[in-house]
Amino acid sequence: AKPMLSHTCHLLAELGHHSAFLSTNARRLPAVNLYLGFGFEPFIANEDEAEAWEHIRSFLKIDPFH
Repeated sequence: AKPMLSHTCHLLAELGHHSAFLSTNARRLPAVNLYLGFGFEPFIANEDEAEAWEHIRSFLKIDPFH
């Protein structure tokens, strides 16, 4: 997954994009860790999502709220 995400991010940059959006869920911890490692940040739209992020925070390799 890392090479594919890296290639996609580089391709988007070459095409002139300055940001990207992707979606996942709190149960996919390896994916969430990968995305955080690439610089993606959580977009928390409501209290339920805030609670979910707070619940998985201790399981993440990178603290998204640093």
